[in-house]
Amino acid sequence: MENVADQLADSAPRFARDALEALSAGDAVGFALYAATSLEHLLKCYLARKHPALVVDGKHLDSLLHACG
Repeated sequence: MENVADQLADSAPRFARDALEALSAGDAVGFALYAATSLEHLLKCYLARKHPALVVDGKHLDSLLHACG
């Protein structure tokens, strides 16, 4: 199974392509949505590579423990 950082790194370019397609189609809302999602995934990828717990909701103990191994 891929780790979270790799999954985010794989999905960011897909959203960037969708953003460019929306821009070329004149869909400003679609462009903003896809571009923001791509940027979010890139930033979360960076954080997850530092430590997976940085992209987990700290209030959810089970997820935090799972991220920490």
